[in-house]
Amino acid sequence: MNVRLYYLRNVIDDKTLNLIQNLFSGISEGCFALFEKDGTCIINRAFSPYCSYLSNTSDSAKCKADCYRNDLCCEECRKISITAMEKGQPNQFNCLGGINIYAVPITYNNQSVGCISIAISVPSISLKKIKSISKKFQVNWEELLSKAKQHKKMSLQTKDIAKMQLDLTALQIGNTYRAKSEGLKSNYFLEKILHEKTDQLKTIINSISEGLIICDEKGKYLIWNSAAYDILDFPEPVNMVGQCSKFSTMKDEEGKVVPAEYYPIKRILSRESVKDLIGIVESRNYKKYLLFNGCPIFDKEGNVEFGLLTFRDITEIKEQLNLVKEQRELIKYALDEIDLPIFILSYPEFKYEFSNKKYTYYLNSLTKGKINKENIETFKFKEVRKLLGKTKVFEFIKNIKKYKNSVKVENIQYDFDGQKKYFTFIFTPLLDNYGEIAQIISVGLETTAQVVSTQRTEEISRLKEEFFANISHEFRTPITIILGAIQMMHNSNDFFEKEQDRRKSSRYLPIIRQNCFRTLRLINNILDINKIDSGYLNLNLQNHDIILVLKDLIQSVSEIAAQKNIKLSFKTSLKKKIMAMDLDIIERIILNLLSNAIKFTSSGEKILVTLVNKGSSVEIKVKDTGIGIPTDMLNKIYERFRQVDNVITRPNEGSGLGLSIVKSLVEMHKGTINVNSKVGKGTEFIINLPNVKIKETSKKFQQIHNVQETINIELSDIYFRDETS
Repeated sequence: MNVRLYYLRNVIDDKTLNLIQNLFSGISEGCFALFEKDGTCIINRAFSPYCSYLSNTSDSAKCKADCYRNDLCCEECRKISITAMEKGQPNQFNCLGGINIYAVPITYNNQSVGCISIAISVPSISLKKIKSISKKFQVNWEELLSKAKQHKKMSLQTKDIAKMQLDLTALQIGNTYRAKSEGLKSNYFLEKILHEKTDQLKTIINSISEGLIICDEKGKYLIWNSAAYDILDFPEPVNMVGQCSKFSTMKDEEGKVVPAEYYPIKRILSRESVKDLIGIVESRNYKKYLLFNGCPIFDKEGNVEFGLLTFRDITEIKEQLNLVKEQRELIKYALDEIDLPIFILSYPEFKYEFSNKKYTYYLNSLTKGKINKENIETFKFKEVRKLLGKTKVFEFIKNIKKYKNSVKVENIQYDFDGQKKYFTFIFTPLLDNYGEIAQIISVGLETTAQVVSTQRTEEISRLKEEFFANISHEFRTPITIILGAIQMMHNSNDFFEKEQDRRKSSRYLPIIRQNCFRTLRLINNILDINKIDSGYLNLNLQNHDIILVLKDLIQSVSEIAAQKNIKLSFKTSLKKKIMAMDLDIIERIILNLLSNAIKFTSSGEKILVTLVNKGSSVEIKVKDTGIGIPTDMLNKIYERFRQVDNVITRPNEGSGLGLSIVKSLVEMHKGTINVNSKVGKGTEFIINLPNVKIKETSKKFQQIHNVQETINIELSDIYFRDETS
């Protein structure tokens, strides 16, 4: 027998190629390819937006064959096809785009002469995978994700049908190739092969859970699988297209009766493919929603040879969808009536999918009528950004991928015809089944009243602080003058001519002087409180010897303590300890604690100051054997204007500001202060300061302040009986 080998492109003409391509465009959502045995591409077509996008966005060279997929895509299909041809059996593999490709070799005399393949899966919409694929193809991941979401899903049954159709097509092409090579009629071999495969095909067809019907060009039914009988449940078999109308009526989704000539199988025999068509089939016993898919199968001359129709019962799904739709409409209605601005955006397109009346009203006002309820869903958020300008809201939307939980953006200011209004927005990402962001819902709350109230409160607080600062300075000036005059009278022997006047002045001038210092102490405390509250009190850190500082203070204060017959002593094992501190503030802290200890310690008792190096910190304790503090007051002693001795006996005066300021000053040094006390046993204050030094960049500042004057001011509220008699 004379046998001549051909290339497939010499066996399959353009008309046949178009017929095959049209056949698979109705089955596969992805791509279709046909290769020669040497790997040369005959045709390579992309059907879905996803595959088309990858095909047309690469900088790689295009295939020279009849295709519009880029070289990277084509090379993937070629590899899969070559593997199938080498194995001599179908091959299934994921391409770089994440699509599962099914390739079937076309054989003649047990040798591969070509390969045909189609896509039988949908792309993943996992953000991680999409980003990885976009990097390989050098495309925008957000656009690729959008295209992937447009890719229609394929059921397992649709995949089985697609694979079966590809197997049959490969057999038919092989039959044509063999007939061409041996000069025989092509149908002889196809019928022989199909006869051998009959039992196998019947098993496959009946195992499919979707209804499958195949008829010839005249409308005679050739195949009804088991699922088709179960779904339609006709009382008797039907043999010809059109006989189904005896037992059932078909309606469209809106409930309108579909004429018999527009039934899915009729449309297929009229050379039309049917894709995801939903119809309502009603009989005496049931009403079912069916999803139809199908296509015509053409012969070599381009005539319809067979009609292939699949369908599945989606009644339960449709009823659930209708319920969800009703609930969604109810929710939208409820959201529309809520007096808060609410909107929903798609992701990553940031397109309006819903906006309630309140949000649309505000947006309409802000954009001077450019955006309204009729056109809002045509806008993207970035377009609104151009109209409103850049705000924190848009910055959050831009970086939404960083968040997976609700985020609050507070007090955003908008200008409504010259009137300022403030809003707080809560943005919540809505995640899909893959855990990726699918939508963003935002709820706004107008906070204008709260913001205005806060601003007024802050303004009143600022004015109050300025008032206290001014009034404090006004008090300091005359008191300083009075102190100067007292000092001059005290130092001058000639100021009082009479001895009686001199005796009286020696008695009353110290009282006047002490009360001036006491008033200065109160003024200083008020100034410090305002500085602390406003954040204007700054530390002047320098490296000092804390041992020397404490020794000098205790030596000076010992004389005052001795007047009450109180023994004040200092104990430490260190000879020297250099550390960073604000000298003036540390002196005030220690003097305040010593003042309290002296005031509330009786004659004959003791006050002990100790210092211990704790490594990372320095611990200073001021312990007395005085009257103590009640347990229920220990947590309140740092409150402003709180005076513990109100409930005991109050022999001394005080404003109740001292310990509050001491705590703030210690914390400014990044230290801590604690207290231990027992009524009738005494009180112990424990201060811990960071054991650190600073790098001094300039010449050390020489302290020139008068320590004695500081002592006089800080201990001015200690009174002795002989002065008040």
